[in-house]
Amino acid sequence: MRANSLFEKLPPHWNCPSCLRSKNAIVRTLESGELLGQVVEHHDHIRDYPNAAMRELNGSAWIKCIPHGLGVHLNRIETFIIGFSAVTICEDCNNAEGSAKRIVGAHRYFSFAPFEIRSFLKIKPHSKHEIDSQRVSESYNAASNDFELRWRVAQELFTRAINGEYWMPRR
Repeated sequence: MRANSLFEKLPPHWNCPSCLRSKNAIVRTLESGELLGQVVEHHDHIRDYPNAAMRELNGSAWIKCIPHGLGVHLNRIETFIIGFSAVTICEDCNNAEGSAKRIVGAHRYFSFAPFEIRSFLKIKPHSKHEIDSQRVSESYNAASNDFELRWRVAQELFTRAINGEYWMPRR
């Protein structure tokens, strides 16, 4: 069986928080006959914005030359703007989420939360998920206002931070 280390570390009673399949039910047979069991850490991609923006502005070594306290502040921005905490989900849910984002043309930093992914899946044990495109659109439309608000806040906080307007932890 081909399984990643994250899958192997999961307890036997684990269920994917997105599709609710058991650890056993996410295992599927590949065309080669090999069994596949994979899980991934799923996170809200808006979390990646501050670091990605700093790399775009200052290159890959930006972290070595930023003013004291800015890195801590950027981490606080990440924590503030996310819509959900990182969680382990099955690879099929993660792949379906990527496909769903392409269906609706989602923003690069938009992510569906696990319960939203579940809303547009046709779930079967030991199989890749099928996607209901109509439900993807409905879920995306329901989540868009929340994302847009978080996106505007992220941009505002980031812009202020790179212009020197950020606060240091008080001791």
